[in-house]
Amino acid sequence: MHEVIAFHIRSALRETHPTWAIPVDLPALTAERLAADVAAAFADLDRRQIELSRQLTPAQRVELISTLNDFLRQAQLAAIRRDEPDINEAELQRKYLMRIGIQIP
Repeated sequence: MHEVIAFHIRSALRETHPTWAIPVDLPALTAERLAADVAAAFADLDRRQIELSRQLTPAQRVELISTLNDFLRQAQLAAIRRDEPDINEAELQRKYLMRIGIQIP
C-alpha cells in the first residue's frame, strides 16, 4: 500500500514540479495485481449494494431485474442499429437473439 501511495505522490510531483520529480518505475501490471486493484475499488460498492438489495421487497427486486434486462436489451439493439443502420426490424430481432445465444433456424 505504501508503494502505491508513494508512486502517486511521485507522479503528482512530476506533473506539478518536474525539477522535484524522482524517476520511478511503474509497478508491474500483472493479472493478480489488476484483480486485487479492481476488487479493492469495488469492495465498498459491493457491500453497499448488498445492504441496499436486502432492503428491497421481492416485488422491487423483480422490478429492478426487469428494468436492467430492458436496459441491456435496448443497448444491444442500439449497438446492432449502429453497426447496421439500414437493418429491417425482422433482421434486427434475429441478430439480437443470436447475440444473446438463441439459435434460430
